[in-house]
Parts: sequence; structure tokens; C-alpha cells
Amino acid sequence: MRSLVLTVISLLSSALICVATDNGFLIPPGFGVEGNFRDNPQYRIGEIINVTWVTDDLAVDLLLGIRLPNEPGVPGKSLEYITIQRLFPERFYRWIVDLDSFPQAKDVLDEKGLAVLFFLISEPGHGTDSKFRSHYFNVTKSALPTTASTTPPATATATIPTPTSTSPPSPSEPATATSPSAAVIGGGVGGAVGGLLLLGALGYFVWRHNHNKKRVLPGPMMQYSHSPVTRHKAWLTSELDGRPVIHEAP
Repeated sequence: MRSLVLTVISLLSSALICVATDNGFLIPPGFGVEGNFRDNPQYRIGEIINVTWVTDDLAVDLLLGIRLPNEPGVPGKSLEYITIQRLFPERFYRWIVDLDSFPQAKDVLDEKGLAVLFFLISEPGHGTDSKFRSHYFNVTKSALPTTASTTPPATATATIPTPTSTSPPSPSEPATATSPSAAVIGGGVGGAVGGLLLLGALGYFVWRHNHNKKRVLPGPMMQYSHSPVTRHKAWLTSELDGRPVIHEAP
């Protein structure tokens, strides 16, 4: 919270100074105390900064500088800088944070992971004889990319589908999906029922054939006794004459 308050105060102070003098940085804020690295803005490699300032000059050079040694509270022994852009009549610069063209600053960044730099505004060709400078700001390395997984990818197996002909469902009846297991169970039950019906039909025909065969076979011959012809004749004569039949003992 304290750092935020100090940053706001620094920005307001820089704005007031710039309004009064018509010269000074707005982003990053204006210069403070020499060697004071507290509350430095922090930017990462690859980040975009809209560097903004106020000046009454029509043409200026924008420079990027670093104080060596690059340690807080340690007096600087040298000042290294590069000219980023000669501008006319712009009052801002869109800077993509990159130190590849600034070897002294890049060496510090590679060694410590952080480099403290600042901007300068000078008249064209005057180098470090600057008109004003910004507050210090930190540059850090960009976030490390996410490590890719070393797990080998699964081997993809190509499956050739078997073409099947299916008729579309009737419009009046909703199509229902059946699982392979249900189809197998249904086929087994249907086959069992069909087999039972076939066995029953065969048994019925065998029984019927045997039954009809028994009805066609002739039974034992019946024995009939016949009276002698003479008895039939005597009976017939008696019936015709109206006389009783007289049977004689043999």
C-alpha cells in the first residue's frame, strides 16, 4: 500500500513539475533521487510501454541509459546509453522492451535477472547532455514458457468401419438405438424359441403319423358260425308254410 501511495505521489509530482516547466517524463515518472531504486516501475522483456513526456522542443532524441555498477546505493562509475529514436514532433514512443541492442544492459540482465535503467531526453546529437530524465525502472526476463510434457503420444490405431445398410426409421415411429449386447441377447433368445418350436412341430408330426398308422392296420379276423344250409332251408320253409320248425336230433 505504501509503495502504491509513493508511486501516485511521484506521478503527481512529475506532472506538476512538467506543467510548470513544460519539460519532463510522464511515463515512466520523472527523475527522483540519484541512486534511489525504491518503488521502481517494473517491466518484462517483450512488454509494451507507451513512453510519454512533455517538452517545448520540436525535435528531441530519446535515449536509454544504465548506471554501472547497477546496484542500489552504490555510486555510479559510468553511464552507458543508446539512442532509441530521434523524434519530431512526437511526444511519445511505443517501446517494446528489448535489450538485445544494448549489450551492457543485457549482460547485467543475464547475470542478475534484473537490470535498472532510465530514459533521457536530449537535443538531437547531444547524447547524455540531457534536458531531463525519467525515474529508474526495472527490466526483468520474460516468464518461462510452460515445459512441454515428455510423455510419448499414444499410437493412433486406424479402424476401417464395415459398411452396413440400414433402412431409415419410419417417420411415425421414433428411431431407437440398440446396443450390441442387446442385439446378441435378442438373437440368442430368438434362436432358442425357434428351435423349440421346430422340435415341437417335428414331435407333433411323428405322433400324428404313428396314430394314423394304428388306425389303418386291420384287427383280428372275427369268426362267424353258419348253420347248415338245410337248417336255413327248413326255417325258410316253415316260415312260408306257417308251420313250426321241427328240429331232429342228429
